[in-house]
Amino acid sequence: MIAYLRLEVRRTLRDAGFVIFGIGMPVAMYLLFSNLVLDGGGQRPETMVSLMVGMAAYGALGSALSVGTGLAEDRSLGWLRQLRLTPLAPSRVVAARALTGSVIVLPAIVAVLLAGRLVNHVALAPWQWGALLGLLWLGSAPFTLLGLGNGYRLSTQTTGVVNLVCNLG
Repeated sequence: MIAYLRLEVRRTLRDAGFVIFGIGMPVAMYLLFSNLVLDGGGQRPETMVSLMVGMAAYGALGSALSVGTGLAEDRSLGWLRQLRLTPLAPSRVVAARALTGSVIVLPAIVAVLLAGRLVNHVALAPWQWGALLGLLWLGSAPFTLLGLGNGYRLSTQTTGVVNLVCNLG
């Protein structure tokens, strides 16, 4: 199962669309919105932290839900059927996909937090950075499971639309 997990994580992180929209887009939106606030006059530290947390959560949720879209694509291509021919149990395939979702949310969260620290000089205590990372990571877990459920239940096109609606909601 560990080898399958590594395969799925590498496959996801090699996807240029995921890197651009799952990691780059939340960072770009955070920098844009934070610069709009800075240009508007008053730079309040709590505003910078709120923007940073919001965009990190947005990136985490988008990445978590994208696991379901990838699963629906694999299902339509027959990859899941091929996996049934291997000694890997179906429960382990689902568990590996859930773990993949929990791993791939971390780059989006870390990228936005780094942008907040390095670009906008957000100052938090070390334990606050750790708590923030942990809470955002744990908070994305239900959305990973929602994305997986959508991916198993819906077609590829429908999964993408439903996941987008869930993310916007």
